[in-house]
Amino acid sequence: MANETRRRAPIPRGPPYRYRPEYVRLSLVGRVTPCAPPRVISSFVILFMPYKYLEDVATADIAFEATGRDLPELFRDAADATTNVMIDNLNSIEPRETRQIELSNGKLDMLLFDLLQELIFLKDAQRLLLRTADMQITEKDEAYFLKATAKGEPLDAERHHQRADVKAVTLHGFSVEKHEGGWKARVLLDI
Repeated sequence: MANETRRRAPIPRGPPYRYRPEYVRLSLVGRVTPCAPPRVISSFVILFMPYKYLEDVATADIAFEATGRDLPELFRDAADATTNVMIDNLNSIEPRETRQIELSNGKLDMLLFDLLQELIFLKDAQRLLLRTADMQITEKDEAYFLKATAKGEPLDAERHHQRADVKAVTLHGFSVEKHEGGWKARVLLDI
């Protein structure tokens, strides 16, 4: 079939994709920034939280920085920030079910990574939204151990207004650091 010609998709008319409404991302503070198709991230603003969302880190991911006076507070705040990417209002999660989470890792940053991955797994596998309540982090024999009580309920589309489907935590730029006055974590979520 040497005489056959392939049909090409029509070239879109108008401004380049970065200015077309379907290819524009609204940043977390309402600024319009260009992004590559096909992902569009909706705008949201969160005030008075112990974490902040970082812009222009990646186009298909959401990054945040969480802080805490101690490690349990840091891990709790990072878990809340991750859940807050998934749903609109953290306070809409009622403590109907309880899960005990026990994790260990030789590295502190990977312990946080494991906790966030566990929360994402429970959301995906059991459609369960959880918030960590009581948490203990200990170090013994060059390993870190986490014991946490997480409370929550099954995802309810009517009450839990979903923002984005977090697929995983990425290792790109992931860090947990001690700084003056407490701890800081930097996290990048794949959505």
